Amino acid sequence: MDMDFYYDLITEAASYIKILLTAINLAFLLGPYVNRKRDAYVGAMIYGMAVAILYGIPWEMKFWMVYCLGAALSFLYLMGMDKRNGKQKIFLLLSFFVLEYLTHSIVIEEMHLIVQKTDVMEFSASSMGASIATLVLSEVGWVVQRFLFLHVSLRIFHRVYKRKRDNISVGELVCMAIPQIMVLFFKPVESMYYDLYMHCMKEGLIQEYIPPNVYTCLFSITAYLAVLVMVALFQRLREGQEELRQIQLADSQMAEMKVHMRQIEALYEDIRAMRHDMGNHIQAMERLIGENHGTEASSYLRRLKKEWSQAVPDIKTGNPVTDVMIREKKDEAKRRQISFQCDFHFPEKTNVDAFDVGVILSNALNNCLESVNGEHPWIRISSSRTNQLFLITVKNSYVGDLDWDRERGVPLSKKEGEAHGIGMANIQRVARSYLGDMLFEQDENSVTLQVMLQVEDAE
Repeated sequence: MDMDFYYDLITEAASYIKILLTAINLAFLLGPYVNRKRDAYVGAMIYGMAVAILYGIPWEMKFWMVYCLGAALSFLYLMGMDKRNGKQKIFLLLSFFVLEYLTHSIVIEEMHLIVQKTDVMEFSASSMGASIATLVLSEVGWVVQRFLFLHVSLRIFHRVYKRKRDNISVGELVCMAIPQIMVLFFKPVESMYYDLYMHCMKEGLIQEYIPPNVYTCLFSITAYLAVLVMVALFQRLREGQEELRQIQLADSQMAEMKVHMRQIEALYEDIRAMRHDMGNHIQAMERLIGENHGTEASSYLRRLKKEWSQAVPDIKTGNPVTDVMIREKKDEAKRRQISFQCDFHFPEKTNVDAFDVGVILSNALNNCLESVNGEHPWIRISSSRTNQLFLITVKNSYVGDLDWDRERGVPLSKKEGEAHGIGMANIQRVARSYLGDMLFEQDENSVTLQVMLQVEDAE
């Protein structure tokens, strides 16, 4: 057997091992961004199998067609399993393709530099055994270094891409994809250069091994850093936008609290007015009863009772702020024919601020009103206190599977745009300010939010 046979055999085996290891790295990249780890593994397997099959077909295909077809099949599977945030999936696959290419280029230039600076070629030319050994070692070194470099790159990518469950808009996708697409435009140029060099070597026009290209290496390193920096800048921008949204939401909640305060003032004004007129009402009732006008007295009493029920709230939590807030949500639920039950009691004589509890209740009940479903929808709110622990429980009917943010342990909001996920963040912020936290649970027909606060008795 001549050397060409061994060369083809070893390089083909190395190529298929490279495809396998690349699929493993793709599964590692996709894992945090999908609802189920199994989907990441299957999506990566589809990619790897597609590339391996296309690589082995008897007619030649351009490299970008092979990878694009593999990525497209993987994308279709991932969207079939989870239709949420398709633009993010496009960005992830594009980023993977670019990082794979850049790490490949950097390792190739490193291998060329090793060959130039050592006596590898002289040793390889000494015998066929030496040539085979050199080829095996170079292919193993190339495959292993490429796998490890790409894996480390993806770990860095995970660290800089912190907000893994955030939606990506079309504009954001375009802005982040443009630098990566520019990188990909360089690959055909690089491939043409190496193809021309190999053709010249085969024709005997050039005897030297492909020399290292410092400019190609510098370009690959610079582009590699640019991709990661772009993602990091995007995440910083997102964090700044969220801080601004939280400030805007806090302002809107402060305005809502002012409305509640005005409602409380109006309520107390009505009660004071009724107390002021109570003497007159008693005198009128005494006169009607004394003159034996029983029918008129009963009618007068019914009207007085109706006015009293309208003035005095049916929700009595022990704090006027939470009274008005829960009553408002109960009225909205009633308009939507949602059963509403309240067994909430404000922790009196503690350090708990009514405004903080109002933030929790407002956001929690808004989420309930947003997500409640079922044939007979319902919402339940309750509270309990054990020593220094105050527990708020908000529960609503829900039939179906929620999409979960595994990192934070909360369901993903159905809202799009600026309000996305801010309510949950505010509940958690308030809970942690009282050294507590929140917990979500889902069973067959309901979703439960529990918010725990550590309270202290007021002095």
